Amino acid sequence: MARTNSRPDTIYVKSLTEEDKDRFEKLLEHLDTTNNGYAVLKVIEKYFPLLEKSKEQGAEIKRLEGTIRKKDEKIQKMAEQKAGMLKQISVIEESLKSTAKFIKEL
Repeated sequence: MARTNSRPDTIYVKSLTEEDKDRFEKLLEHLDTTNNGYAVLKVIEKYFPLLEKSKEQGAEIKRLEGTIRKKDEKIQKMAEQKAGMLKQISVIEESLKSTAKFIKEL
């Protein structure tokens, strides 16, 4: 015999674990209701805006990660340029020292 739902606000779920039952009971207590349909409706009302917000934040995170990656590349390039300039300065310093030594000998 088919099971009929005499109360349209009642939602039947065939297999819930004890943990899921406890969670649903906590949800009903939190929403201060015994109406399963109302509880599910409230969860859906809160879930979908959060889902959209999560997608937006995910896109923002990806954008910011790209910006950070570009900034890191710039910093790396500047560090390489700094190392190159320091090397050039040391070459010039050695050249000046040898020139000064040569002038003293004259």
